[in-house]
Amino acid sequence: MEHFNFLGLPDVVQDLVVYEIAHNSIPEADFINLNKYECGTSITNGVDDDSYIFAENLKEYLSNFDPSKPYYMGFRWKYPKIKNGYNSGGAYLLSKGAVATLLSSVYQKTCKFDEIEDVGIGKCLASLGIIPIDTKDKNGGQRFIPHDFGNVFDGFFLDQREKMFDEPKKGFEAFSPELILLHHIEPSTMRLVHFIRKHLKNK
Repeated sequence: MEHFNFLGLPDVVQDLVVYEIAHNSIPEADFINLNKYECGTSITNGVDDDSYIFAENLKEYLSNFDPSKPYYMGFRWKYPKIKNGYNSGGAYLLSKGAVATLLSSVYQKTCKFDEIEDVGIGKCLASLGIIPIDTKDKNGGQRFIPHDFGNVFDGFFLDQREKMFDEPKKGFEAFSPELILLHHIEPSTMRLVHFIRKHLKNK
């Protein structure tokens, strides 16, 4: 997980999160262990390594929120056992307030281990009264894109649409100009996106 302090440039702090794998031998194992979480960051970002994050847009979007309050942000999926769904598809964000609430549940053993990490986080947060917020822009474009560009551009597959909270748009309207995340990005595509954003001259 990456931890951002938005008073300055993003910081990456390693080894802050330990995910318990020993649930087969320890039935009562905590869902996650965040004992080292004392770094004072305002936002915690759980992100897959095949995701590209537009840090400037992320920083601008998060400036609208009070990190001391519990926020759970990302792309919303439906799930049978989670009434308001959960966030997945490459990345989800937890405010400092949400992490503090999550920590209290860990110590009190409110939440149990789930081998599907993002679903487990969603279940735990839901039991604590923290649900995913709507992260679309004012025109309905998604800020968090859970699948590869072509799939989203074409409107997703039918079985995927049935699992979504929001009816997907097609074409460029599916993507918010305030895009924060692209998921399922190959390394070569990451380099291309980064080159276009950071090095290509625009007259």
